[in-house]
Amino acid sequence: MATTDCSSPHGAAISDRDTRYYGGRFFVVHRETVLADLAAQVDQGAAHITFGDPDFFNGPKHGMAIVRELHRMWPALTFDVTIKISHLLAHRALLAELSTRPPGPRPPRLSESWFY
Repeated sequence: MATTDCSSPHGAAISDRDTRYYGGRFFVVHRETVLADLAAQVDQGAAHITFGDPDFFNGPKHGMAIVRELHRMWPALTFDVTIKISHLLAHRALLAELSTRPPGPRPPRLSESWFY
C-alpha cells in the first residue's frame, strides 16, 4: 500500500500547506487546490494520506469539508490528521466523523509492546 506523508519520496503536498497563520491572520489553501494535490497523490498510487499540519483545525469547517470530499471522491483512501490538543478539545464533536473508517481491510495494528 502506498502512503503519502512527510517522509515519502513524493513529499506531502498536503501536510504543511492546508492551513496557515501569518502575522496573526489565518489563511487557508483553497479546497480545490488541496483536492487537486490529493488527486495527484492518488494518481501516483497513494492509498493513505497524512495531513501533518497541527493547525488542521484552525479552520475546522475547511478541514472537515476537505475530509468529506476526500471520502466522497476516494472512499477507500485512508488518512490520518495531526491536530493540536487544544483544537481537539475545542472541536471534539467532529472527532467521531474523522474516525469513520472506509470499507475494506483493516490496516495492521502495532502491538502495545512496541511503544515500550
